Amino acid sequence: METMMKEFNDRIRELKICMLFRTEGTCEEADEVLRELRDSLSEIETRVSQMLRFLGEEKAAIERTDEIRAKLQSQHDHLEWINQHLPKHLPGNIEYPTIGRTNVYPSDNKLQEQDTLQEIDLPYEENPFYVPQKPTNNNFVALGLSYITVTDFNSIPKYLLNNRISRDKVNEAIDDFNKVVQEKYTILNSQQSSLNHNMKQKYWEYKGADNEETRGKDFITENDLKTTNQKINFKMDANGRAIISILRHCGKIKEVRGGGQIRYVVIG
Repeated sequence: METMMKEFNDRIRELKICMLFRTEGTCEEADEVLRELRDSLSEIETRVSQMLRFLGEEKAAIERTDEIRAKLQSQHDHLEWINQHLPKHLPGNIEYPTIGRTNVYPSDNKLQEQDTLQEIDLPYEENPFYVPQKPTNNNFVALGLSYITVTDFNSIPKYLLNNRISRDKVNEAIDDFNKVVQEKYTILNSQQSSLNHNMKQKYWEYKGADNEETRGKDFITENDLKTTNQKINFKMDANGRAIISILRHCGKIKEVRGGGQIRYVVIG
C-alpha cells in the first residue's frame, strides 16, 4: 500500500511539473506524456479503490473471526464446567442376563392329556399360575435398578435423609444392588453341572426364596446382599436401611416379607 501511494504521489508531482510547461503550442511529445500520466493515474485510482474494498472485506472478516473466537471460548468454558460437574451416575436402565419366563395354564386332568401346555395372554402379574420357563439360550435379560435423578432425590422426605446420605451414595448403592441381581440371575441361568459346590448351594437358596408374591419377578433378598461374592460397599447398617427406604419411596424396589426372609423386588 505504501509503495502504491508513493508511486501515485510521484505521478502527481510529475503531472504538476508538466502542467507548468504546457502552452497552447505544446508539442506532440508533451501531449503523449500527459496521456500516459492520465492513464497511469486512472490505473492507480482503480488499484487504490480495489485495495480499499479488499481492506474493508478483511476488516469485516477479522471482526467475524473475533466473534466466532469469543463464542468458541464461551462454549469451551461451558463444556469445561460440565465436565467438572458431570454426575457420577447418569439415568438409564441396566440390563443383566437372567432366566426366561412364560405364562401357562395350570395342570389339570384335561391339560395333562395334551402333549404341551398352552400359553395365555395374561401378564404374569395377573396370572396366578405363572411358572418360570427352563432357559434354552443366553439371550435373557433382567431389568436392573435405574439411577436416582435430581428430581427423584429432591422428592424424598427429609425424615428419610441424613447428612451422610447423598444422591451419589444412593446411586452407588444401586450399583451394588445391581451387581447382586446380576450374580443371582447369572447363577440361575447356568447349567447346574457347570456350578461348583458353593454355587449350587446358592442356586437352591435362590430357588427357595421364591414365593407367590415374587414368582415371575426379579428380586434379591437381604441375605443375598450380605453373602454376595461381589465386591460391594453396601452394608445393612443404619445408612443401608435408610437407602432401602429411599429406594422404596422412589419406586425402585418393593419389599416382600415372608418365611423369615426380606425380599427386594426390582421395579425399575
